[in-house]
Amino acid sequence: MAASLAARYRIAAKARLVYDRARDRHILLYPERGLELNPVAHAILSHLDGETPVGKVVATLAARFDHVPPPELERDVLSFLTQLELRGLVQAVE
Repeated sequence: MAASLAARYRIAAKARLVYDRARDRHILLYPERGLELNPVAHAILSHLDGETPVGKVVATLAARFDHVPPPELERDVLSFLTQLELRGLVQAVE
């Protein structure tokens, strides 16, 4: 399933967004694994509350990461969420 701007997501119950002090990085932890996050990935995940549409998340990030063209940011956010959804790490909320 491909992510859309109208969709609302939350982090899956099996995953947690944490800060690893030893590595000075944010990590998405899930059973037996962890995914190190760059600043953009962390920003995306930190806005997933199950209520905010992806389009609004993209608009918020566009203001913060103003050096990235909005169409590119939108494409990257949708691709990132699609990949995480396929791995069961985020869930669309109906």
